[in-house]
This record gives sequence, structure tokens and C-alpha cells, in this order.
Amino acid sequence: MAAVAVFAAVTSSTAPAAAQSDDEVATFDVDDPYFEYQDHLRTIRAPEAWTITRGDPEVTLAIVDTGVSDEHRDLRGAFWSHPTNGGAGYDHLRRSRDTYVSGEVDWHGTAIAGIAAARANDGYGISGVAPEVSVMVRRIYASEDEFSSPVLEGYGDAVAAIYGAAAEGADVILLPWGGTRPNADLVRAIRDVGVPVVAAAGNDGVDLSQSSSPRRYPAAYELSNLVTVAATDGDGALWREGESAPASNYGVDSVGLAAPGASILAPDAVTGSHSFGFSGTSYAAPQVAAALALGRSIAPNAPAAELVGEVVRSARRSGALRGKVTSGGVLDVQAFLRGVQRPACDPFLPPAPFVDVDRSGAHYFNVDCVSFWEVARGVAEDRFAPDRQVTRAQMASFLTRVIALAGELPEDPPDAFTDDDTSTHVAAIDALAALGIAQGDGDGRFSPDGTVTRAQMASFVVRTVELLTDRPAVSDRTWFDDVQGTAHERTINAARELTITLGSSEPRLFEPGRTTRRDHMASFLARTLDALRREGVPLTRSSSS
Repeated sequence: MAAVAVFAAVTSSTAPAAAQSDDEVATFDVDDPYFEYQDHLRTIRAPEAWTITRGDPEVTLAIVDTGVSDEHRDLRGAFWSHPTNGGAGYDHLRRSRDTYVSGEVDWHGTAIAGIAAARANDGYGISGVAPEVSVMVRRIYASEDEFSSPVLEGYGDAVAAIYGAAAEGADVILLPWGGTRPNADLVRAIRDVGVPVVAAAGNDGVDLSQSSSPRRYPAAYELSNLVTVAATDGDGALWREGESAPASNYGVDSVGLAAPGASILAPDAVTGSHSFGFSGTSYAAPQVAAALALGRSIAPNAPAAELVGEVVRSARRSGALRGKVTSGGVLDVQAFLRGVQRPACDPFLPPAPFVDVDRSGAHYFNVDCVSFWEVARGVAEDRFAPDRQVTRAQMASFLTRVIALAGELPEDPPDAFTDDDTSTHVAAIDALAALGIAQGDGDGRFSPDGTVTRAQMASFVVRTVELLTDRPAVSDRTWFDDVQGTAHERTINAARELTITLGSSEPRLFEPGRTTRRDHMASFLARTLDALRREGVPLTRSSSS
């Protein structure tokens, strides 16, 4: 799937001088001498992301590919270690814990491992996207030569490697290869492991969303914990080697986002140094896998689907990628990490007591958060009713509880509306009206029993953030294609800028008119609490924790 020509090796005689101490390098204290040649790191904003984290050694990225050189200096200290035998993984071809044979057959996995996790600040070579996470090697094939394309004819070893990696604690699994036939066991393995899985889109230059196109698997599968990655060239367009030559696959329904994949500088297992010219989706995919490992480092309990969804939603959009990949954009590691930071929704919060909340779904973590902070309660002692629609009156009570965490509500606010006197939420509605958050319909009515649309939800929470931070929430870009010219455009874009909303299941769309369910509301409110904490607003829980 990622045929590559290894071009001129970077040797000691051609090594550049150490990177100059310009502002960016000095800020991130990078002393790897080839860092200045790693343009892809700047494209995906990895150096900015390193101000948040460079990864946790306890987080493990499993590379299901060829072996990885344990002799390359840039990978010293990068390997996961089996707790009893000290091995770096498992060779499924030879049924051995020795996962490296030679540079000639294991160059592909070595380059990928370096792109993902080469050690940083060691005064040598390059830096990986996640330079402090650990790499687990699951060897399932050997390269025939430096031009061989990793296309699997059978999936037995791959399926075993996916299950084996998860069983031994992998936090993210990378599959930088593909096959030409669908396989139920492969789908089941990816779905069952419950961790983010990253696939390379492949280099056939075809649209994987079209059933008439040649397919690559698992790239063409659509699973909540799987993200497929396309490759871009130096201009940000889809990578193409040349006319009638390998080119990145794409597909707005099948490929989540893109990452740089042209002439990437990476460790060369054959020469023992580094080479330019690693081109293709195999070298774009490890950048996304490494970003997910960074995300796992700061959000260890976040659901796999939420991490995968956020890495797609946070992609930096590009006109060249519009209609080519789901996000319409390229990996943005800093934006992704900001999206998964959970300063209020601590990953170690106790689980909510609700038996009707799917613990494998995308919203359970946020239900736990709003339950802990006593912002949203269940409809019964052990029921949250996640599918039930939220009314405007209920929304008022949720928001007054958020405000109470940061300060005081107005005492005995005046009656604001003519149609809420019989509502059990009337005090909350009047309080929001006194604070300027609830505005009604202009004719004195609030419509307390009406359902809350996603657009209204965004406006409610953004006004709450503006009240508590005492400054306007702004965005300098339009995040969604379906909100321009609507009454709530400003607040919807501001909500996305604050990562309070992440869009719908289609990241380019917000679906402003869709009504809000209670589980969706929990995610809105949990991310509002997170945004308030990031903005410096102290939150005080009334009950003892």
C-alpha cells in the first residue's frame, strides 16, 4: 500500500548544522539536528502541540507492519517492553518475541516507527510526532525490497496481531497496509479491541467511497474507532508521485483526514541513518496514530470513538481536500489536543450510576462529568434517559447549575415570561432572563415545553461562557457549511472554537435545526465546564467529592 523509493540517505558527512535557535525551536527546546528538515511536523503543528504533551511512556502505540530496527539510534528507548520477557512485541511470521530480522526486510516498519516516535532532544536525527510514547512491534510481513508495496493477501496474522496488541495493553493500533478483499474477521478485530485504530488509505489514486473503485481494506471500512488517513504533498493537495504513478487514495465517506506524505524524512534501517523520499499514505498514517497516542496521554479514559472523532473534527480545513476526505482537512495536532483536554471532566471521575447509558458509546464520559458536577441529574435514581429530548425549561435548570458552580444566581428575579408560571423550572428560567441568557421569542413567551435545537443549545452555552468570563467568545472562521447566514452563526462558530461542540457525525455540518437529546446535552455541558476551566473560571462543586 505504500511503495516507496528510498532516496539519498542523510549521512554524517551531509548532516546539516544544528537547528538555529529561532523563536519556534527555542520555545520547544528541540536539539535534533534534522528537525529543520521535518516540514511535516510544522504542517501538522506538532511543535505547538508539544507545549501540551510529548507523550507518556505508559501509552503504547502498536505498529502492525514489518519489524522495526532495534539498532537504529533514533529509536533507542522508544520500545515497549514485555513485562516478563522484555520483548518489544511479537513476530507473527516466525512466532517469536524477536521482532527484527534486518534492515532489508524491516525498513518499512522502521521508517514508520521513527515518524511516529523517534526520540526527541537527544542531539541526534529527527523527532517523532509523539517522541515520548512507547512503540510495540507486531511483525506480520517482510518487505521483499525497497520498492515492495505492503499489500496483504491474507489477514490471519493481522487479525492475531490486532487482538494480541490489545491484549498486551496497546492504546493505539496502526495498520499502515491494506488488502484487496473484505474480511469479516478483520472488521470484528478492529471493532472489538476498543482502542483507536489507524489505517493508511492506500496509494491507488482512487475514491474509496465509490463502490465501483478498487477497494483497500481496512481503509474502506467505516467503524467508530477506525480512522483512515490520506497523504498530501508539499502544497497541501492529495499526494501523487507523478503521472501513471502511485497516488493517495481518498474518499469523503471513508477517509477521515489527511497528513503530509511526500518525501518524509525518517530513519533508514538499511543505511542506519535517515532518508528523504518516504512517500505515501503509510507515512501519513503514523502521524495521526502518534497524535492519537498524545491524546491518550492526556485523556487516558476517553472513549476511542471520541478520540477518533476529535482528530477528524479538529483537522485544519483546506480547499484542496474539500470533498476528498471527511474532515476536508489535514491533521492539526495542537487543535486535537486542545479538543481532548478535560480540565473539569477529570478522567478519573467516578462513573455515573445510570444503567441506561451505553459505556461503549461516545457520550458516557460526559454523562459521568455532568453527573459528578451535579449539573444534570437522572430522571430516576438509576436512569438518565439518554435518548429523551431536552426541553427549553430543562435547559434553563441545567445552565443555572453551571452558573452556580462559578458564582451566585440573582435572588428573586422578576417574572420574565407569560407562559412559564406552571413550570417547575420557572425560577431557573427567570434567573437566566435576568442574566441576559434566556431571551424568549420577543412576545413575552419562553415556550418552556419546546425542544432545544442544536443551534439554540450553542447560543445558550456560549452566552453562559461569556457571562462567566466577562468577555465575548469569538471565532475568526466559519467551521460548518450549514450555519452561514443563520441567526445563530456567531455563537455556533464560537462554540466550536471553544470545542464545546464538535459538529455532527459529518464534521463539516452542524445540523443547527436538529433537536438535542439528553446524552448530546451532556456532551455540550461537559465541554462547557472544560472550556470554563481553560478560560480560568474557578468551579466549585457544592457537594463534597
